[in-house]
Amino acid sequence: MTMRYQRRGRAVCAIRAAAIAAAFAALPAAAHAQAGTPAPRDTTSADSTTARRLEAVTVTAVRGSAAAATTRTRLDTAALGRQYVGQDMTRVLERAPGVTAYSENGAGNNYSYIRLRGIDQTRINFTLDGIPLSEPEDQGLFFSNFPDFARSVRTAEVQRGVGTSSNGTASYAGAVSFESVALAGSRRSAEASLTAGSFGTRLASLEYLTGHGSNRLAGYARISAHTSDGYRHNSGNESASAFLSGAWIGSRDMVKAFVLGGRSRMEMAYYAASEDELAADRRFNPLGERDDFSQGFAGLTHSRALSPATSLSTTIYGSASDGWYDVARSSGAIQKRELTSRWGGALTTLAWEGDAWRVNAGAHASRYARDHRRSTRPAVDVPLHENTGIKTDASAFAKAAYTAGRITLHGDLQLRRASLRYEPDANADLDPMMVSWAFANPKLGATAQLTPATSVFASWGRTGREPARSDLLGGADNITRADFEALGGTLERVRPERVDDFEAGVTWGSPTARLTANVFAMRFRDEIAPTGEISASTGNPLYENVERSSRTGLELDGLWQALPRVELHGDLALMRARLATYTEPYSGTVYRDVAPMLTPAVTSTHGATIQLGSATRLLVDGRYVSSSALTNTGDASLTLPSRYNVDTGLELAHRNATLSLGVRNVADMRAYGSGYAYDGVRYFYVEAPRSFYVTAALRY
Repeated sequence: MTMRYQRRGRAVCAIRAAAIAAAFAALPAAAHAQAGTPAPRDTTSADSTTARRLEAVTVTAVRGSAAAATTRTRLDTAALGRQYVGQDMTRVLERAPGVTAYSENGAGNNYSYIRLRGIDQTRINFTLDGIPLSEPEDQGLFFSNFPDFARSVRTAEVQRGVGTSSNGTASYAGAVSFESVALAGSRRSAEASLTAGSFGTRLASLEYLTGHGSNRLAGYARISAHTSDGYRHNSGNESASAFLSGAWIGSRDMVKAFVLGGRSRMEMAYYAASEDELAADRRFNPLGERDDFSQGFAGLTHSRALSPATSLSTTIYGSASDGWYDVARSSGAIQKRELTSRWGGALTTLAWEGDAWRVNAGAHASRYARDHRRSTRPAVDVPLHENTGIKTDASAFAKAAYTAGRITLHGDLQLRRASLRYEPDANADLDPMMVSWAFANPKLGATAQLTPATSVFASWGRTGREPARSDLLGGADNITRADFEALGGTLERVRPERVDDFEAGVTWGSPTARLTANVFAMRFRDEIAPTGEISASTGNPLYENVERSSRTGLELDGLWQALPRVELHGDLALMRARLATYTEPYSGTVYRDVAPMLTPAVTSTHGATIQLGSATRLLVDGRYVSSSALTNTGDASLTLPSRYNVDTGLELAHRNATLSLGVRNVADMRAYGSGYAYDGVRYFYVEAPRSFYVTAALRY
C-alpha cells in the first residue's frame, strides 16, 4: 500500500518478515497457555460481544450504519478471495460497480491503478480500521509494497460519490474502507498457501490466528512473498510483506495494535507502448530501470465502553518509507531519485446510540514530511537537488441519524484544514513557501424502510479537495526560481476542486436474491482533471482545472440463488460524463461539452458460482468495459478500445486442503487496460493474454 502518489515515492522502514514472525511467535503460547496448560480452541471471554463492538468503533464511524443513505458495496472475505492469485488490491476492487483498474505490467501486479466513476485514486479516500492510508503529499495509494494485502483484511467497503466523513484525504470520488481481521471472539486457525502460474508468478503465504483466549489476549500474523516476471518485458515484481496484529480484551476496554511492513523491488513499466510497437512485439516495454522501496506502518488503538450506549476510541499511528528508483535520460545518464517520508497522526472517535438516535463524532490530525533527492549514478553522494514537502491535516466531524418509525434522517458535517509547506533546494534561489486550504463538507440524507425487504434512500453531499504537491509544482519534483516564475510566481495556479453529489436508490432483498439500484448526479466546480500528458520529470500524469464538469448515471448490483447449486451475481454501471469546457494547455484551444479521458460509459462485472459436488465448485467471472477517450478534446480517433474478458476457476476441497485451478482471459482476448495519446498517436498499457494459475492451501 505504498503511501505516495509520486510514482516511485513509496516506502519505508524495512520490517523484515522473518524477524517479525519470530518476534510474534511468542504470542500464541501466551494467548493459549496459563501455567503451561493449553486453553480450549474455541474459548472466548464472556464479554466478547462488547469487545466486538469496541473493535469496530472506528470502522463503523467511517462507514456509517447499515441504514445510512450511502451508495456502497461491501466485499466480504469470500469476495476478496474469489479467484485470487496474487492480484493487486486495485484489481480485486473491480468487483464493485463503477470501478476500473489496470496494472503497468499487464499481469495484475507491479504498479496498479484504480478509478471510481472515471476519477483516479488521488480523489478516493482509503482507510484501514479508520486510519488514513492515502499518502498526504500527493494523495495517492499504491498496494505494490504489500503483495498479499487482499488476504490480510476481513472486509472492504466501496462508497461511491461523496461518502460519509472519514479521516485523511478527501472522499471526493468515493471512499474505500478496509477492516482488519477481527480478534475479539475469534477462534484459533492457521493457513499455508502456495500459488504458481504464468509469467513466473509465485506467491507464498503463512497465516496464524491465535484465537481469543481466556487470558484476554489474541493475535494474528500473515507473512507473504511474491515474485512475477510480469507480462511486459522488464516489468517484474519481487516483494514481501507482513501484517501483524495483537489485542488485549477486557470487560470494558480493548487495546489493539498492528504493524504492516513490506519491501518491493520492481522493474519499471510506467510508459505505455504505441500501436506500432505493440504490433511488432505485444510485450514491448521502453523502460529498463528498477526501483527498491521499503515501507512500514503501525497503529495503536484503545477503545473503552463508557456505558452500554457509549464508546470512545483513540488511535495513534505512524509510518515511514525509504527507497529509490532510476530514470534513464536521453543523454545516457542514469539518475537516481530517492524518496524518504515520515508520517504520524492521531484520531479519536465517540459513538453513542439511543432508542431513536445514533451519533458519531471524531477528530483527526497528522503531520507528514517527505524528502526528495536526485543524483546521477555513479556519483550518488553528490545531489543534483534536495527538497522537502511537509503536509499537515486536521479535521473534525459529527454525524447523526434519527429514526422515527420507518424513516431515518441523516446529517453529517466535516470541517477540515490542510496545508503544504515546500522547502526548496538550497540552490533554487527560493524561500520556503506554504499554501493552506479550509473546507466544510456537509451531507444530508434520508432512508425509508418501505417493507421488511425494501428500502429507499436519497442524499446530497458536498466535498472540497486541495491540489496535490505535483499539481502545485506543475508535475515537477523540484523547482528553481525560473520554474517558479514560469508557474506565474505562485503555487496556487491549480485551485481546489469541489463536488456536489446527489444520490438516490432502492435496496431489495429476499432469502434467495438481493438487488440495489441507484442513480447519481455529480456536479463539479474547478475539477482538477488529467490533461493526458505525462510529466517528463516524474512520469506522473499532469492535471489542470476544468471550470465545470459533471457525471450522471445509473448503477445496479445484484445476486440471485437461481438454483440450489447455482448462484449468479452481477453489476452494471451506466454513466454520462462531460467537461463543459476544456482548454488544451499548450495550444490554448477550447473544447466544449466533451467526455473526460479514461471515463467509460458502461462497465459491468458478472459471474456464476456452480456447486458441482459437495467439495467441488466452478467459478466463472466476466468483465466488460466500454471504450473511453484518451484525451479531453473529443477526438474520436484517440480512444481506448472496449474490452471484455472471462476468468474461470475450479476449486477442489478435501478436509482441510484446497486446490484451485484458474484460467484468466479464457478467450485470449487482446485488450488494453489504459493508455494515453501523444502527438496524435495512441499508446496503450496492454493486458495479459490467456494465463494459468494453481493454488494449494492447507487450513486448520
